[in-house]
Amino acid sequence: MAGNPVWYLNTYGGQALLDSLRAALPKGKSELNNSPLLKLLPFIDLCGPNSAGRRYDFSWEREWRVVGDLKFDPIDVVLGICNDEDEVEELESRTGNRIPFIWKDASLDEVIARIRNLASCRFDVDDNAQRVIDQYHADLADDAAADDWR
Repeated sequence: MAGNPVWYLNTYGGQALLDSLRAALPKGKSELNNSPLLKLLPFIDLCGPNSAGRRYDFSWEREWRVVGDLKFDPIDVVLGICNDEDEVEELESRTGNRIPFIWKDASLDEVIARIRNLASCRFDVDDNAQRVIDQYHADLADDAAADDWR
């Protein structure tokens, strides 16, 4: 099964969408296991207050999910994300400095600085892709143009 963006059910304004989803689900376990809705459920999440009353909202990021194993080649990886800044050097070294890493709590300025270093990574890119990367880096050097990329 291919990856798909997550569909967030907004519960900030109430539970109507969640109630509709629950009403559409078969009631018994065997009926659910045979329902075509079962293939959709991994791609549905809530956005808003959870049952404990805390805010649960990742709608600001474009989250994709894959059911099962995600297979890829290392050359497909553009950027890695790790837990802490002190892990960056070790992880980049493990990848032969071909994959830059950012950490989960990095500020926007730190992320931009790391992305600026993408061109220094040793990727084989065609001339057109290299021009796009070079333009991106040039625009990031200009604060006004960088706002267009954010």
